[in-house]
Amino acid sequence: MPIIKALLENNNKVILGCTSLTEKILEQEFPQLEKIQLPEYAISYSSTMPIWFKLVSQYSRIKSIINQEHQLLKKLIRSKNIEVVISDNRYGLFSKDALSIIICHQINLIAPFLSKLANKIHVTLLKNFAEVWVPDFEDGSKKLAGELSRNKNDLKCKYLGPLSRLEKTKN
Repeated sequence: MPIIKALLENNNKVILGCTSLTEKILEQEFPQLEKIQLPEYAISYSSTMPIWFKLVSQYSRIKSIINQEHQLLKKLIRSKNIEVVISDNRYGLFSKDALSIIICHQINLIAPFLSKLANKIHVTLLKNFAEVWVPDFEDGSKKLAGELSRNKNDLKCKYLGPLSRLEKTKN
């Protein structure tokens, strides 16, 4: 939300991609902005199975959704003359026809099993983007996410510092 607000303050035209999960909050915060429905990743979790196992079991469906959103973006770039795409962890929202940026908190995955494979897939997806914006500090001693936000893979990262839609109030 802080990025959307900054874009609007600088008189940029903003179109929001949303899902049924994000539509309500985006409509409350930005009722004036055009919203486009994106396919849902619909990742399911389990109370009995490890998260890494659930994600691996859903990988082909997630990859299909990534391909769907990529095809949708191609059409949107042409029809709406989009020049810049800023994706919040939507791995299919990249294009060679627009400056493509992804916001990602975790650029270095840590998993109990298949960590190297998971990182390889993740980095391959991130390298589709011209830039990776990381909402954390670059300085290792200040990092909020620790190793998760450390750039070990030669990604073109820009560290933004912590971001939140919540605003500080005076007591």
